[in-house]
Amino acid sequence: MADQEKVRLMTRLAMLEKHSGKKIRKAENTSRIDLITNPVWIRGIAVTLLFFAAAVLLAALNMDMVLDAVAKDQTKNLIMIVLIAWLSLLAVTILISVMLSWSKTRRISELRDQYHRMLEQLERMNRMDGNDNRRRRSAYEEDDLWEEPPRSGRRKGSGHMSQEDLDYRHMEVLEFEDDEYCYYVEAVPKRGGRRG
Repeated sequence: MADQEKVRLMTRLAMLEKHSGKKIRKAENTSRIDLITNPVWIRGIAVTLLFFAAAVLLAALNMDMVLDAVAKDQTKNLIMIVLIAWLSLLAVTILISVMLSWSKTRRISELRDQYHRMLEQLERMNRMDGNDNRRRRSAYEEDDLWEEPPRSGRRKGSGHMSQEDLDYRHMEVLEFEDDEYCYYVEAVPKRGGRRG
């Protein structure tokens, strides 16, 4: 039952890592305020550039109207209209961007918390399994009741070590990790190969 629960947990972790791993790592390496404000700045700059590019294009297409406004000393009014339109568009963009970024950041934070809870749960299960294995091994060694576990599908001369060549009494649980995973491996030494 515990093994099934561990498999389910590892499967959920793998799925979460596959679908949201980059977002979770980004959330861990970036402060919450930056996750909200960075997209707002980017969208604000993009909207400003697009607005003024559209304004220049519109002015070029309606050059006669612009020249009439300049001739009638209405340049200030024209500039005020452009600035009010830009500030209105920028305010709406910032408001929408803040709401979207905050919602996205909250979702990523929930995923990150879920990911860490699952990792801690898996680590607890591995520690409990390691303690159980050590207790079982020490009980077998003390009572001299060790029986080698059956190994199906491995025959002598098939390219694998045979059961007679392995020392199951001195099996060890090794732990190592890389950038993405933490590995727990049961290592069985060869008979006569142990030092000390």
